[in-house]
Amino acid sequence: MSKLLPYETIFKAHEGDPDAIDTVLSHYAGYIRYFSKYTGRSMPRLRNM
Repeated sequence: MSKLLPYETIFKAHEGDPDAIDTVLSHYAGYIRYFSKYTGRSMPRLRNM
């Protein structure tokens, strides 16, 4: 099983297809959760806002 999303799914998500967007978000949910909790030097300017 490939860990990559099919090109057609990504293209449809870019076009605004709700099912494709849901598929992309579900596929990358772990990355989104991890990096949303990540604090560090990646965005230091946001700490001053």
